[in-house]
Amino acid sequence: MARDDAPDNAGELRARLTSLPADGAVDPEDLWALGDELGYSVEIVWSGSGEEGCFDAVCRRRAVEDVPAEADATALAEAERVLPWSHYANNPLRKAIDRDLSPELRCFLKNRAVARLHDPVRVRGDGRAAA
Repeated sequence: MARDDAPDNAGELRARLTSLPADGAVDPEDLWALGDELGYSVEIVWSGSGEEGCFDAVCRRRAVEDVPAEADATALAEAERVLPWSHYANNPLRKAIDRDLSPELRCFLKNRAVARLHDPVRVRGDGRAAA
């Protein structure tokens, strides 16, 4: 039941969406109404960026609706999830750092323990160790 004046591509849809109020806020109900008017199904999910009050919208022509829009919206939300850099790559120097650090730390602690054993302890008249 697509309308004759429905946009032919995403660029035309974007152009029509820019005609919405520019106060920075878009009501999801307005997107659903615009989608119905232009022959699109609109799926809205909370934004993967985690910013409060933000959401992502996936617009699909109703004639091409083989896959549910929820699948696209969920994939979009998961793709935009922010993870630490260590999640995306390994540290090639990690093995070398671990290999060098362990013996250095062991040597440092051994020398420190030996030095403490050889430190003279001063004893005060009341039998307690002086600092």
